[in-house]
Amino acid sequence: MGGVCACDANTPQSDIIVEKEKHEKPAPLVITVIPETEPAEGKAEPAITNRLRAPTGLFTVELVFTKADGSMFIFNIEYNDLGLEFDTNMPLTVSKVKPQSSSEAIGVKCGMILATIGGTEVTQSCQTVNAATVLLNEAISGLPPTPSAEDSMEEQPPMSPQRKKSTAELLLLAEDICLTGPWSKWATDFPNATLEPMPADAKKGTALLRLCVKLTSQSFSFQVITDELKWKWHLFPRDAVPIRIGFICSHVSKEGLLQAGQEDVASVGLGNDKLGHGINFHVMEKVGTVVTIWVEVPSNRSDGGECLKLRTDTVEGARIWYTLEDTGVQLNAGDGINLSRYTSYLPADVAARL
Repeated sequence: MGGVCACDANTPQSDIIVEKEKHEKPAPLVITVIPETEPAEGKAEPAITNRLRAPTGLFTVELVFTKADGSMFIFNIEYNDLGLEFDTNMPLTVSKVKPQSSSEAIGVKCGMILATIGGTEVTQSCQTVNAATVLLNEAISGLPPTPSAEDSMEEQPPMSPQRKKSTAELLLLAEDICLTGPWSKWATDFPNATLEPMPADAKKGTALLRLCVKLTSQSFSFQVITDELKWKWHLFPRDAVPIRIGFICSHVSKEGLLQAGQEDVASVGLGNDKLGHGINFHVMEKVGTVVTIWVEVPSNRSDGGECLKLRTDTVEGARIWYTLEDTGVQLNAGDGINLSRYTSYLPADVAARL
């Protein structure tokens, strides 16, 4: 059976739905399984055997696939180079998944039928394969290509030893806490992303940390996490409501957008394996801007009294903000996103700065 794929040299760039040859294989996404909900009484629903979601970057498009046995698979697509080919007849059925493509990395298989694109049902909206692929290309056209390491990262500065000594009643946090985001492929042990503990008042009930970052793009998205607990404990903007742009579900939110020098702009939420994924804090400044990100987490004094210990049972007292100051660059990073095409969706003061 023939395949439909926009691989021809005369095909416009916006219609290409296979992965570019130069892209390296993306790292596998960190995924969490969303628990099933009970269907309404008397309403039968297909079994969802693979509802996948990852902590992602700025934008995603939800694609729902089905199989002949009625099982349903839900994927959040982050990049516009899918690496998929389809049969020439409806329904739109995957005939080939390109090796080392972003679709292969997240688990799309041959034989899967594309059911919905960003909430739009394909068979109801499209009568032909061509119309369906046009709809798919339109939906993913606003997504970025799969980034390579060179696209988003510069050579990192050498790591400086972190001080663990305490003075008087000013104590340091014992645990290593780090930032993670799309720039690190959501790794929990990314080099130079570990926050530097700062002396904090032991009686205050919080520990203070910081990380100095040089932005390699206009946006820097992140969550706060530990390598020991991984996604069992992480901090995210609690009240964030993602901005939606057409087919694209954005992971940008006004509630998660930090403002320089303002410590209490974003309410901090306590996430776990199921809560708080894909909802991130954002720093938006010009490329090359150096910022210091400050994180305050709840803590208790250790049994020996010589340091502070992270409290994982509460988010009380937690604050996250940034300042426009160079405290010694520890990390060069950015989301690799050009925000100029999205300025109409951003607050006016932020758009003006970019």
